[in-house]
Amino acid sequence: MEDPTPTARRTPFWLWASAGLGVSWNAFGIVQLLSTLGGTEATGMMKGMSAEAAAVYYHLPIWMNVAFATGAIGGLLGSLVMFARSTLAVMIFAVSSVGYVVLFLGDWHFELFRLMPGQLPILLVVLAISFVLLLVSAVAARKGILV
Repeated sequence: MEDPTPTARRTPFWLWASAGLGVSWNAFGIVQLLSTLGGTEATGMMKGMSAEAAAVYYHLPIWMNVAFATGAIGGLLGSLVMFARSTLAVMIFAVSSVGYVVLFLGDWHFELFRLMPGQLPILLVVLAISFVLLLVSAVAARKGILV
């Protein structure tokens, strides 16, 4: 005899894993953001930056910090909202991705990829993770896993 009570639809492991990794990754991004906001040219040079790179990096316009904050905070918020299985995650990840694209364009414009060669691969990974989280949330929303 079949059980007449409907079984609750289980959340797939890939969604939990993506949200959990997204929380961890973006929390680390916020730590990086805070160290950038609290840093000075001297702390940058102590971390191995050249004097020229530190001068540019720690005197970027405010919109660069806003773009970084939008990406990192949006990514963390999107991951938490994905845990709650809300379709709002898609919109939040989209905004976060736009923030990271703006950050990438700013780094290119201010020649940070030339001054800090390690910055390009790092930012490419950040963009890739941002886009993957957006894609995962969009797929989950389309499948009705996010409501």
